[in-house]
Amino acid sequence: MSKENRSTLMECAKSEWHRMIYNGMSWKAAREEIEKDYEFTDEEKIKFRWWLVGVMEKYQEAGAM
Repeated sequence: MSKENRSTLMECAKSEWHRMIYNGMSWKAAREEIEKDYEFTDEEKIKFRWWLVGVMEKYQEAGAM
């Protein structure tokens, strides 16, 4: 798969993760499901997890966690 397609896939995964959380899934379960369903490479898993760290920080700053 091309680099551009992999990038698009990552953006889709992020949107899917938000949908899962909105529908009541836990953060960890949503992450595990995304990583399994999207068949991320090890590098993509790391990028996705760092993105999640940023999301968690934003939630904490907003007092939502």
